[in-house]
Amino acid sequence: MNILVSHFGIFKKGGWGRTFSLAESLVVLGNNVTVLTTNPGFSLVIQKKKINGVIVYIFPDIVPSLLTSKGFGVLSLLLRLLYVIFNRFEILHSDSGHRPSAGWPCLLNRLIYKGIYVSEWWDFFGKGGQLENKPKYFKILLGGFEKWSEINDKKKADGIVVLSSFMKERAQKLGIRKDIEIIHGGADIINIPRMKLVKNKSNYIDTDKKILLGYIGMSESELSDLEPFIKALEKFKNEITFVTFGGFVGETNIQAYNLGGIIKEMGWVDYSKNSELLSIVDIFVLIKKESDINLAGWPNKLGDYLACGRPVLLNPYGDVTEFVNKNKECFIITTWNKTDIEEKIQEIIEGKYHLENMAEKARYIAEHEISWLNRAKILNNFYLKLKLNKTN
Repeated sequence: MNILVSHFGIFKKGGWGRTFSLAESLVVLGNNVTVLTTNPGFSLVIQKKKINGVIVYIFPDIVPSLLTSKGFGVLSLLLRLLYVIFNRFEILHSDSGHRPSAGWPCLLNRLIYKGIYVSEWWDFFGKGGQLENKPKYFKILLGGFEKWSEINDKKKADGIVVLSSFMKERAQKLGIRKDIEIIHGGADIINIPRMKLVKNKSNYIDTDKKILLGYIGMSESELSDLEPFIKALEKFKNEITFVTFGGFVGETNIQAYNLGGIIKEMGWVDYSKNSELLSIVDIFVLIKKESDINLAGWPNKLGDYLACGRPVLLNPYGDVTEFVNKNKECFIITTWNKTDIEEKIQEIIEGKYHLENMAEKARYIAEHEISWLNRAKILNNFYLKLKLNKTN
């Protein structure tokens, strides 16, 4: 199949990991895949790259990345529309079709060449969902469009990909009677190789603590979900270091949450260049509230954790619950409760878990069950189903 993937944001940012991992896996399955994205900085030049068999067009823009990263480009959108006028595709896939940069090129190409439009619905974006947490300027300028476009785009699609049962049920409640496929996040077993448990961690990090608990994708917005876990850490500040990868939470939050002497912030890690830094972690952490926003998505970090070959301390919720129940051997299961989390951390310190055996099982699941290639096979079959439906 000849497939167009329209990424809503900028090159290597904003969900690029999921979008590109699926794209390169679709190539492995024998498809021709072209990805459209936007340059992260000011530019007037169109770049064309071939990455792992995927043709990638990086379009320039003249507006700030604050807009282009959200899918509201101007020049890049015009160039995308011009591109799709002259290039025919069988499958048109947008990773966030409610944003103009992702959805509009697909819709235009379908109008001209009668292809099949598939729109991903990653999260609960509109009223009652992520819109409530957006900055005030976004709500004023784009709030109305966000609420309308989230639903309108899905009604126009031929097929929809969601990340959870919650979103499939939401679509059906909204009267969206389309073919809907649930495709959870995958594991990047290519850029994150199998990792042994590191004995001498001082080569990577300045700590003498017994256990290193890790978290990928840290930001200020993650702190409210992590609150009972963070409170539990206070009891073990002499035994535990909390190692975070991603954004920095800042000194104000470190003081407010009493994380001084506990947290070590490592910043963003490019898996393709420096994934070995993740190997210092003994156990990764996934603690989330059971809110509508969290139920709507899928924690992509879970695939990264398992790809690292590490046990995960987590509280199951939503679709994650079924996944954990099928693979209990690599999870340390708790609840969203400070006391329960303290009990599990105490058990970890006392050595009640066979971490090496759990690590082997985690990597096995990443390689054999939830690799991006396995996820792409589900997507590929969904495309074929939609093509068959169209011919009947």
